[in-house]
Amino acid sequence: VSILDLDALYLQSLSKALTEDELVYLRAQFMLLEPNKDGHISVVNFRMALMRSATDAMKESRALDILNVVRPLY
Repeated sequence: VSILDLDALYLQSLSKALTEDELVYLRAQFMLLEPNKDGHISVVNFRMALMRSATDAMKESRALDILNVVRPLY
């Protein structure tokens, strides 16, 4: 079984588990991460989205600190 097969199975399962409204919401949230031309996102995309939407509570959660710790991995 290839990764592409697993991706297809995952997406098929997800589409059956979520309502249409939930799929629309999920797609909108994904687009906020600004995927590249291939439709992929990276940790950099995730970090930038967090920084754009940072609130005091989010800053106190140290989410950005965690992303900085894993920065050498990407």
